[in-house]
Amino acid sequence: MGGKIHLRKTLLPLLIIAALVVFVFPQPAANAATSLEEINRKIKEAERKIAQSEANKKNAQKEIKLIDKEEKELEKEIRELSKQIEEKLILISEKEQEIAVTEDNLRRTAQALDEAVERVEARDELLRARVRLMYTNGAVSYLDVLLSSASFADFLDRFRSLSIIVEQDRQILEDNIRDKELIEASKAQIETDLAKLEEAYDVLLAEKQSLEEKEKEKEVRIAELNHRREHLEEITEEEERALIEAMKLKSELVKERAKLVEHSGKFLWPLDGDYPITSNFGYRIHPIHKVKKLHAGTDIGAPKGTKVLAAGSGIVITAKSWGGYGNAVMIDHGNGKWTLYAHLNKIRVKEGDEVKSGQHIGDVGKTGTATGYHLHYEVRINSEPVDPMKHTLSFQR
Repeated sequence: MGGKIHLRKTLLPLLIIAALVVFVFPQPAANAATSLEEINRKIKEAERKIAQSEANKKNAQKEIKLIDKEEKELEKEIRELSKQIEEKLILISEKEQEIAVTEDNLRRTAQALDEAVERVEARDELLRARVRLMYTNGAVSYLDVLLSSASFADFLDRFRSLSIIVEQDRQILEDNIRDKELIEASKAQIETDLAKLEEAYDVLLAEKQSLEEKEKEKEVRIAELNHRREHLEEITEEEERALIEAMKLKSELVKERAKLVEHSGKFLWPLDGDYPITSNFGYRIHPIHKVKKLHAGTDIGAPKGTKVLAAGSGIVITAKSWGGYGNAVMIDHGNGKWTLYAHLNKIRVKEGDEVKSGQHIGDVGKTGTATGYHLHYEVRINSEPVDPMKHTLSFQR
């Protein structure tokens, strides 16, 4: 009796210590699952940053291409505007020469008109002088001059002289009128021509100014585009640095996850996504052969092409078409543990390859004996199939 009491006293402290150990230090698998969940969360966040950086970089590069295209078009338009401005400058120069010639003609014509006016005034003065002479000698008419002739010969001489005087008077009046009209017509025509030239000159100047304003607007736009390009190039460089940092972080996290999985003794979820289990491990009626037999793995339904991932690090010992398994990959993880991935649409590794946990090894398909797209996933210990879900972590986002 005393021995039993002594045994109880000895065991009780040990049981208490064991309970505390369990309580204070949780089981490695639980710790691993919790840590793995956190690592996967960080990996997803790193992947999100990578995707965002790649998208930002791609958008910036796309906008830079649009800027380059617009800038080339603007430069082409500027060249065309410069050509038009040069043509306008040539026309303006020609108009300036025409205006200068016309103004010179106007000056020479004005001088000629001044001389004509002087001649008209001289003729007018001569006519007026003759009239004054007639009035000074009295009211003598041409008839009186003729009637006072001494002889018929004198009469004829006087008639001829008077005829010449009359013709000269008439010629003076006609020349006076003609010179006046010529002066007015020449002056009006030259002024009209000069006004048209000046108007055309002003139009050319306005057109040239309009072209120069358009050219300046396009140059300002090019400056804005260059400023925008510099900003986008800075964004591209920043995103490149952010991308490298995110990829570096993801790489470190993947390595950390692989170590954690290795220490936990469990495999990773074998698909890149949380997909439903469509058939569990165990005996069942085969969907094609209609006989009861052991289903040596777990079927996970997923769309064609979904990435199949290595559940753990190891060596690829099979990577080929394998009977009812179709395209299949088998990995030896050491310590007698194997994983198998069947019905693949495409195999992305070869026998002898060393793979890491989470590495892309194939794509979901329905090759071999399969009724639809899914992954047939097996875990074998010492070559014997076991329930994969008891040795595999659930999908971690």
